[in-house]
Amino acid sequence: MSNIPRGKYYIQARCNQTVPLPHAFLRRTSTLDVPMLIYAPLFYQALRNLAGAARVEASPGANIAGIDFQMVPARGVTVRGRVGSAPDRNIQITLAPKDPVGRELRTQGARVNAATGEFQIPNVLPGLMS
Repeated sequence: MSNIPRGKYYIQARCNQTVPLPHAFLRRTSTLDVPMLIYAPLFYQALRNLAGAARVEASPGANIAGIDFQMVPARGVTVRGRVGSAPDRNIQITLAPKDPVGRELRTQGARVNAATGEFQIPNVLPGLMS
């Protein structure tokens, strides 16, 4: 990165790819809600939360080596629900981590169907959100 000021930074790796879990009773081409594995975001040095993560000294155009991540799949869940419908309002649901440190980096949201009041947030890691 060439446009960053010199300083210490947290580095986070995210992989948005999902892997369907094998299931004996579902065809591979099924459009049903198949259980998925997801990759949890990690901060350098392989931590899920920012509290214990290492900060890396960086400067514009510097070559920093030795930053490696081992992404491990975890089982994600889908959070579904329904709110009272309000056709004249733009309702949005937000799911935020319990830990306030780094909350803005890991918040997930969903739009609400104004006609039905239904919402869905896919690929949520159990235990990390409130």
